[in-house]
Amino acid sequence: MMTNVIDFHTSFFYMLNNEANGDKLHEYMSDFFVDPPVISKKQKCGKSQLMDLMVQGEIKMVEGRYSETVDICTQGLQQSLPFSAQSAILYFIRAEALESLHMYEESLLDIDRAIEISVSKTLTNMLQKKRIDILKEAACFEPQKMRDRCDFENIPQFSNNHHKYQLGLSDAIDLINNGRYFVAVKPIKMKDVILIDKSQITHLHKDDWDDDPTNNMCHYCFKYCRALIPCDYCYHALYCSKECRSKAYHAYHQIYCRYGNLDNKSSFVLKLLLKITDNGTRLKETLEYHKELENMNEEMEKKVYNLKEMKENNLRCILNLSIPMKKDDNRTEDNLFYSAKIAMLLRNHSNYMQGSNDILNLTKLLCRLCYIYDVYARMDFVPIFERYIALVQNLYFLLNLVRHSCSGNTIYTVHKNNVLVLRAAKDIYPGELITFNFMSKYVALESNSMPRSIMLKNFFDISCDCEACAKGYKFKPELGTNLDIPNQLQQRLRRCRIDIDAMWELLKIINNSTRKPCLEIEILKYSISDARQLKRLNGLSAKIRTKGFKKIIQETQQEPIEGVHRKLRGNDERYEAHKKNCLASINKIILLVNTSSQARFDKEIQTFELRRLM
Repeated sequence: MMTNVIDFHTSFFYMLNNEANGDKLHEYMSDFFVDPPVISKKQKCGKSQLMDLMVQGEIKMVEGRYSETVDICTQGLQQSLPFSAQSAILYFIRAEALESLHMYEESLLDIDRAIEISVSKTLTNMLQKKRIDILKEAACFEPQKMRDRCDFENIPQFSNNHHKYQLGLSDAIDLINNGRYFVAVKPIKMKDVILIDKSQITHLHKDDWDDDPTNNMCHYCFKYCRALIPCDYCYHALYCSKECRSKAYHAYHQIYCRYGNLDNKSSFVLKLLLKITDNGTRLKETLEYHKELENMNEEMEKKVYNLKEMKENNLRCILNLSIPMKKDDNRTEDNLFYSAKIAMLLRNHSNYMQGSNDILNLTKLLCRLCYIYDVYARMDFVPIFERYIALVQNLYFLLNLVRHSCSGNTIYTVHKNNVLVLRAAKDIYPGELITFNFMSKYVALESNSMPRSIMLKNFFDISCDCEACAKGYKFKPELGTNLDIPNQLQQRLRRCRIDIDAMWELLKIINNSTRKPCLEIEILKYSISDARQLKRLNGLSAKIRTKGFKKIIQETQQEPIEGVHRKLRGNDERYEAHKKNCLASINKIILLVNTSSQARFDKEIQTFELRRLM
């Protein structure tokens, strides 16, 4: 065995010395061979280690701190051995806490889980009696309607027919002559839905906030849940049901289970690798296509943008996103480190490679996936429940076949299950490129610290040649007092700041006023997306018409939330900061419609930066 290891080590470095990036790869891989990366994995505990948690849970129950009891029991379940007596007791304690919070459905789930694994007849009898008591109490309880801020709109229908080869596309757009980007092939009206894209990979972005909302989310379907069940083998993953746990296991968790403590970037890249290689069964095919990409010339590159072939081979679709990657990219050195680390972890701590020793090409493949993460992964805030919001990272494929423009002709919204919907922001005619502003979620339109062209290159590896960049246009107020907004529309926007239909009407008026890049148009496009976010964050669209935003926000903060003991200082800060960012663009539109405030609008708009939290 030792001889095989030495032979592998020797042959690997022989190949490595012939690589263009061999110096850095050699440095990282040498370090990892001498000092392999270690998995700091928390082990499942026995009875003695869990006793403290069970006692803490009971104390919190007696004190009436039911939400904290739920959290302690969930933590205990993550550490306890599956099907143990300790797990049954923890489910029982958590069920009692959930019952006290009037969360009867979740309480019954935990009782049933405890009955299923109970090893004591006495405990089973207690559980069955408790189950009857909960059912009786639930039958007498009249639930008050709770504001669930996960009230996403239904995914809309296409304004035209489906595309022949891609269900996520309207037949009004297509890739013409193997072009890289979508072009309109039919007339498209403003507000028409032209693209519906399901995320290829969604990753819960974990952070260091005191109250991380991912602790109350299913790690597969991302549903808010207080009665979560753990993975049987690792300490990290939580699920809302056995079904989600099983689906996650078959999708990626059978291998990912060992690496739950990785940083966000490594976790995302590893999940992406497991998806495209089907947990290693298609690794050989993937490595072969990676080698094809390395030797691909411009003529060959054009042939990969074929919607029919994209439909048939998802593996190639995702890897094709890495075609623009350059070996001299300033990300390469960091990505080589991440890639070498993940490759060595897979080789040393799993059967992912299934006997293959081609760790060099696996490392280079992972470097491609790191590039895809850096350039194409999008971050979005997702409302979960009440004041909980989570940050998720999504990879959309079809969206990345849309050309970037600093004054794009589309607007996006995110719907249930991380489905992204792209609508036309103005009338688009056959032959026009479909464009989208990929900067809109990350950086300012203008920044004193960095030119827009440099931001685009550094963040998205984009060399932009849109009209605004070609003319060196700096976004500034264009319309002045020339904009004629009907009084009725002004009143609607003053009365309800998130009247999305009114915003679309205003956008149409501005589009008719100018065909050039325009700061007011960009702000309004952000406002439409932000207004949809605010509707979900507040869940108060009916009240908005009669009360001011400030009063509503104060009312929401002071209002007790049934069934959820709030100790959310960290999440509150993030929630309020995100809401403030969403309101920023909308408040500018309110200034715009107040023609008497035009001077104030011009003054404030010049310093306006469309920033979002990362």
